[in-house]
Amino acid sequence: MRNWSRVTMPFSCRWGAGASGRGALFWTGGDDERGNPGASLWIYRPGEGRWSQGSHLPLAVSRHSCTLLGEELFCVGGRSLGGPTDAVQVYHILTNKWRLADPLPRPVWQHCATAWEDELLCLGGVREGKALDEVWGLHQSGSHWRPYPPLRIPRRGHSCQTLGDTVYCVGGSFTQGPGAAEPIERRDPITGVWERWGILPSPGWSGSTALWGKGLLYASFGQKQLRQLHLQGARCVPGPMLPQAIPGAQLFALDGRLLVTDGICLWQYRGTKNIL
Repeated sequence: MRNWSRVTMPFSCRWGAGASGRGALFWTGGDDERGNPGASLWIYRPGEGRWSQGSHLPLAVSRHSCTLLGEELFCVGGRSLGGPTDAVQVYHILTNKWRLADPLPRPVWQHCATAWEDELLCLGGVREGKALDEVWGLHQSGSHWRPYPPLRIPRRGHSCQTLGDTVYCVGGSFTQGPGAAEPIERRDPITGVWERWGILPSPGWSGSTALWGKGLLYASFGQKQLRQLHLQGARCVPGPMLPQAIPGAQLFALDGRLLVTDGICLWQYRGTKNIL
């Protein structure tokens, strides 16, 4: 499609995880051609149109979750060569060095993580074949995780975003099979209690969101059409079309650009005029 441009990627690692901010997209881990998790960190700066490679993660992982908090990139949980892991790996952007933070209370994968104020939140995921409703928080300078009120329904393969002081949890599945989680949940910033905020019809068994304009865009597994979620009024309407169906696509908003990747190809759209 003419409004999208494809960016050459110097690597191929499906089921990695990324985060965008500070003028860059950070992409970590992911499975190689044999299905083994990797430890690479790749950094794409759209303003310069180039990729660079950062220091390798201490532990190779895939199906983990990433989020930026201050000057650090947090890589949480995931699947390692030894199975699901509780590792929390933290990358300091300015020094290009990794450290290990306090591990999760228990191993988890297919979860999501987001920054809320000065805390890292870890939501849902899978453990021993069961979808989870757990919510854990770790202060940026803290040394232990603390539990928060759980999600209303267990989720795996879902996505979460923070807008202001409110966290939204969208999509995914509530079983190890294809049972889609249609309710959208919103977290009360004072009590931490989750409430049903709206409905996302047919979200697919996994998906990804990005903050875009005054709402969210949602990419469902293998579907070309994005969903547009209006935060005012809790409305869900059809959004723009991706250039192609991208199974496992992850969405990122960065400096007026919308980036979409599955760890194999990267597409970007710049500007909001024709997309929403």
